[in-house]
Amino acid sequence: MQTQADLLQRPVEVSALPDATALGVGSLARLGAEPGLEVTDVLPDWKPAAVYEPRVSSEEAAERLAVFQAAVNALLEGADG
Repeated sequence: MQTQADLLQRPVEVSALPDATALGVGSLARLGAEPGLEVTDVLPDWKPAAVYEPRVSSEEAAERLAVFQAAVNALLEGADG
């Protein structure tokens, strides 16, 4: 989670709910079925179990992301051969 917060340069909130993914899917389905609803209408009130704040500068985040993207590209190029 810390890596995500660093690379996104945004706080990452971790749900305390064990079924957060299923809740999100159900909420999206309800929003699709009832387009007039707001997100706040379909999600329960909640507080995060943890919040990860970015710890690196935006420049360092961009450098780390570039290294990651280069590694992915190298793997993809190797898979083509």
